[in-house]
Amino acid sequence: MGAAGGPGSSKKDFELKQGESKKAAEAGMGASGPGAEDEEASEHFQGKSDEDANLVDPDADRPDFGGKGPGAAADDDDAEMGIAKGSAKSAKAKEAAKQAAKRAQREKSKPMNPAHLTATVSAIAFLSVAALLWFGRDIVESVLPAAKSFYEKTGVAEARPGDGLRWAESNKHLQRIGGIETLVVKGFVSNIGEIVKPVPAMKLQLLDERKAVIQESETPSPSALLNQNESVEVELRLEFPDMAKAKDGYRMAWSEE
Repeated sequence: MGAAGGPGSSKKDFELKQGESKKAAEAGMGASGPGAEDEEASEHFQGKSDEDANLVDPDADRPDFGGKGPGAAADDDDAEMGIAKGSAKSAKAKEAAKQAAKRAQREKSKPMNPAHLTATVSAIAFLSVAALLWFGRDIVESVLPAAKSFYEKTGVAEARPGDGLRWAESNKHLQRIGGIETLVVKGFVSNIGEIVKPVPAMKLQLLDERKAVIQESETPSPSALLNQNESVEVELRLEFPDMAKAKDGYRMAWSEE
């Protein structure tokens, strides 16, 4: 009756439960005791070692996958420096060309100075007159006979054959030489100039009433050169002279050849 649910029964139940709790605690300790903790620590350490093995050592040598070494870097620096120098030179050249173009434009747009224009015109006129007087002496003398004395006084007279030489006739006669009637004229050629003069060939000419040459002969130069105040004798000959037509007689002339 009441003995089954009395105080004695309650005490036994408590002891039984306490004993079960102790066994359960021992069982739990047996399952997770010091040995279990060592196994978990070992597993954790092993996992960490595997992870460390997979990490890359920053100091280790790694393969070159096309990277540039120190020499390539130096080449790149030299190339960049060369490009920079070339760019600088190109910029300077462009600037110089631009400045030159500006100067040319300023000179082109600058009006001509009237004084310069007057001087240019005067110089051209002077050179034109001088060229005419120098190269056109014959024309000037034919238009202005007084110009000949001007040329002689200024010392710019055109050099002509026989200038500075004087012809002095000494004898003339008709003579048969080798059966041929010949006009013979003798004389002297003298240097009356102040310097050595060349002696050109000489001609003996017959003239009609209009002073036109109707007959002539040429005699070679008796001397290549004559010193100052020096003279040389010359004999001129003309074969078969037509003295009947030589109304104005004869004359000696310097050969221009």
